[in-house]
Parts: sequence; C-alpha cells; structure tokens
Amino acid sequence: MDSSNTQVGDFSTATTGKVNINISATTPTSGNDLFLWDGTAINGFGGEDTVQLRFDDNLGTTDFSKMENIEIIDMSGKASGNNSITGLTPEDVFNMTDDDNLLKIIADKSDTVDLGSSWGAGATKDGKTTYSYTDPDSSIKINLEVTLVD
Repeated sequence: MDSSNTQVGDFSTATTGKVNINISATTPTSGNDLFLWDGTAINGFGGEDTVQLRFDDNLGTTDFSKMENIEIIDMSGKASGNNSITGLTPEDVFNMTDDDNLLKIIADKSDTVDLGSSWGAGATKDGKTTYSYTDPDSSIKINLEVTLVD
C-alpha cells in the first residue's frame, strides 16, 4: 500500500516457516529518502525527504529542532495511528526545510495539526490547504501545505 492506501502490487501467497528480518537505519542520501520517526535527530541532506509518523506519534516544539532538510511529514496510513503535530511555528519550518522553505504535511482524518497564530490560511483545494508566513523584516516566505487524505 502506498501513502494514499492504494494497493501497488499483488498480495503474496500465504506461507509458513521462519522469517528473518534485517532492519537497519536509513542512511541519508542526496536523493529522496524516507525516515521513520523515532525521536532522534534526522538530516535528510538533498532531495525531497519524508519523515513518517506512526503509532500515535506526537511532534511538539522540542521535536522540530531535531529535523533538518526535511520537506514532508507523513502522518497518514491505516496502521499509523492518531498522530499529531502541536505548536509548529514558521521558524520551525524555516529551520527544518531546505532553501525552498516548503513543508508538506500529509494527514488522515484521525490526525491533528495544531498551528500557532503566526500562519495565514490560504485556499483549500482537493483536500490541500496552504498556509504561509512572510517575515516583515525580510523577503523570506515560508509555506506549509497540509493535505488531508481519506
């Protein structure tokens, strides 16, 4: 299943026996990387990098400083639980994203995103709401795109 819960391949046939699974940390690359949030610092380097939340994760003010070069936070998925983001500020987005200053958040209806008062809500189209913040002392514009998926 992909992030929009669409089956992308055939189901495997049932089998019995011993299964060995080797799980290792994702090594960041200059390409697009996918990281599972475990509370430790993540630097995605180049590419469009995603942090996947699961198991009722709650990202709060101390967690955002642990992310660098991250462009997507994905809270969606049938098995991901009720995830939440609380107190996300424009400064957090500026510090965790690349030079484009765009963070995309993908959430299901069971997830919550609580933004601070600094954000200006833009239009909503096809389940996407864009929020923005422009620093009055500079030309920095920070965008946040929240997409609600079924």
